[in-house]
Amino acid sequence: QQRWEHQNEINARMNDVDAIYTTPGFQVARDLLDKYRIKYIFVGEVEKLYYPAIGLEKIYSGLDGKLEKIYDQHGVVIMKVKNM
Repeated sequence: QQRWEHQNEINARMNDVDAIYTTPGFQVARDLLDKYRIKYIFVGEVEKLYYPAIGLEKIYSGLDGKLEKIYDQHGVVIMKVKNM
């Protein structure tokens, strides 16, 4: 039998990543960015197919100044997380 010592932590982090991309609420996303000390958010073709537009629009909008767009070409957007 294979042991999965950290499976709960992995699942929790995957759920949090999904929440960053899907939740329409700015504060939830901002809190999760801080929790994991995330420096960049990538939105490419896979993210556009997988996540709802309302969540991605929240990211594109910059989360009330928390994110800065540093790349936007060829269907890819990269947002830098600002320290606030």
